[in-house]
Amino acid sequence: MPYLIGRHPFLKLKVLLPKNNKWNTLECLIDTGFSGGVVLPLKFQKYFPENEFIEAHFILADNSEITVEATFTVVEYSGKKKEVAVVFMGDSQSLVGVEFLNQMKFCLDLRKNKVELK
Repeated sequence: MPYLIGRHPFLKLKVLLPKNNKWNTLECLIDTGFSGGVVLPLKFQKYFPENEFIEAHFILADNSEITVEATFTVVEYSGKKKEVAVVFMGDSQSLVGVEFLNQMKFCLDLRKNKVELK
């Protein structure tokens, strides 16, 4: 179930870390302004095979462009698994973007302080 922290929507997401073949549950901000799948803090890069990284280019809200390392992994939410693109940036916050939300219904009702994701 997604939930609100303040007025920001979050969810718990299980992410497969390929190098040790283990699942890690992370608290992720739901960011509809991010076109990609999942953003993980840089410290998670060591759990992914380096030979599978590609460069990804993104334009940020301030119109600046950044280049980051990216790869793919499997995530699980609400009992359903899917492969998504993963990018690495920052040092603390994980988030999910529109690629992750694809084929899902997302409803953010701040009037009722309610968030739904199906």
